[in-house]
Amino acid sequence: MLIEVPPPSHHKHSYDFARMVDNMDVDDIQIVAEEARSLERYLLGRLDGTSAGRWLDTLEFHVAAQLCENFGLLLTRGPRASRAETTERQWLEAGAAGYDVLCNGPDQMVAALEELRLKPGPGCHTYGAIAGSFLTWLSQREDDAAFDDIRQTVFDYILRTYPVLVGSTVLRIRCDRQQVYSLRKGAKAYGINERMLRHKLLERGDISKSGKSGAITYHRYPSRATLQKLANETNGVLRGFDAADYLGLDIHLLRTFVVEGLIKKAGEMARNAPYFRREDLDAFIGRLYRQTRPDLEPANDEVSLIAATPACQCSTLELLHLIFEHNIPLRCAAGADARFNDFLISVERAKTAIGQSSAGAISMSDAAGKLRVDTATIRNLVNAGYLSAAPKTKRSSERWRVVDATSVAAFGEHYIAAADLAHELRRDTANLCRELYKNGVEPLIFNGENRIIFRRRDVS
Repeated sequence: MLIEVPPPSHHKHSYDFARMVDNMDVDDIQIVAEEARSLERYLLGRLDGTSAGRWLDTLEFHVAAQLCENFGLLLTRGPRASRAETTERQWLEAGAAGYDVLCNGPDQMVAALEELRLKPGPGCHTYGAIAGSFLTWLSQREDDAAFDDIRQTVFDYILRTYPVLVGSTVLRIRCDRQQVYSLRKGAKAYGINERMLRHKLLERGDISKSGKSGAITYHRYPSRATLQKLANETNGVLRGFDAADYLGLDIHLLRTFVVEGLIKKAGEMARNAPYFRREDLDAFIGRLYRQTRPDLEPANDEVSLIAATPACQCSTLELLHLIFEHNIPLRCAAGADARFNDFLISVERAKTAIGQSSAGAISMSDAAGKLRVDTATIRNLVNAGYLSAAPKTKRSSERWRVVDATSVAAFGEHYIAAADLAHELRRDTANLCRELYKNGVEPLIFNGENRIIFRRRDVS
């Protein structure tokens, strides 16, 4: 039995009052806190004709009473609460909890359902798992038209909040149009790359990922409008490897071009994975197109841009800077759908530009030609300090090395390659070297495998 608690100053008389009631078991007395009687007071007021002008007053009496109790049961006992096993005290507490929310209108009911949805944390949670007991009770009210507005309000909330499939039945009402989607099904329905969609939803704050597990929490499922907007945004957007294929580049070369500002990226996904818009990729190819000269006669030394880099002793990036800075003409071996390697350049024109980029310098291949050795030997002579590397331009990479022309000329005055010496003496190079070694003449020694070079003073 539940009894009202008198004011605190009268607590000492409560048991005396109970003994005056016939057939009352004192041990069965349960004290009811004042805050647990809010629904009871409201209903008594309605019976007395008192109206507070609230939303609940617009509902029929039995609808207001049952709604407060059953919604409150969800709040106090959870989604698996059994109505049959709920005690009288629990019903009283549930009714008060439900009334304290619902007295503020249907929006507060929806807000409370939304709060319950977000409580479980990471994962994908169904509306049944969140509000099962309440939804079961409400669906069973389908024969009472007085509950129709309540069912419709909750139904509308579920459809705009959970990914309910077309044809599904919620609260005995059929879903005729899906309003929100899970990540995977939304990506498929709107033709968006799933990884890209996940990235966009993370950016928007619609979803979040937990630490190591990477489990997704849906703060809100993407709506049809959101998915259409993202589909429009990502139309023509390519991930890194797809963008590299689109341009006909190696992915590492694409990343280099991005760092140097030659290609613009649209953004980054997880782990700094870039993505690109087609129009930005087309702009890069278009810039190369503007260097083409349709009336340009083909040169005998024309090669693709990739093939030109070893011949010019420079990187692909440096070659592009030379092309744009010195307006080196190109020819295109393809039509409108050209890719990076369809553009051709004259090696001689590129080498000329390299010399112009560093005053008083010559390319490593030119230096090798002057001294009658290979470029590997020139590189090792530079490393050993016999030749001087010309100062690099600001944008030069480690692979582009040009040699100071003065140091090459000076080296040629004091040293001679074994092949040149043999040619001057009309001797066989191998036999000449054996004879010089036998007479104690040592070749120049420096790091690496190099062509044989002697000091002129030792062989004169």
